[in-house]
Amino acid sequence: MTRSKVTARVGQCRAQSLRNIMEVRNMFELNCAGGTVKFKFEDGPYPITQADKLKNAPGVYVIWCRSSSRDTRGTLIDVGQSDNVRDRVMSHDRKDCWSKHCRQESLEVAATYIKDEQQRLNLEKQIREQCQPPCGER
Repeated sequence: MTRSKVTARVGQCRAQSLRNIMEVRNMFELNCAGGTVKFKFEDGPYPITQADKLKNAPGVYVIWCRSSSRDTRGTLIDVGQSDNVRDRVMSHDRKDCWSKHCRQESLEVAATYIKDEQQRLNLEKQIREQCQPPCGER
């Protein structure tokens, strides 16, 4: 095998490893009413105090509570969808409910961006039905 082919293969392996790391990084295990459920989100997790890192884009967001920084799972507190995820989370009317169910420093947020409103509504409904979060519509 020529040197250029070896270099190309190493580059492909590195790219695949990076994709695998990103997949694991963005896969969240959430404690839900029905057990543990895995969801994949493309942005986050961020502490709720850093919600300004989210994009001004349409999508679905989840708010959850981690019991400690070493906790790899969290308990889902809320889920929602919006035309502008960052603005919605930062000015949310259910922040009091989030605080009631979790200390501020343990709240985290993640989002996935979906332009189609019906797809967003379907994903929000699926997560809400599976996890039955304490905040939000049922």
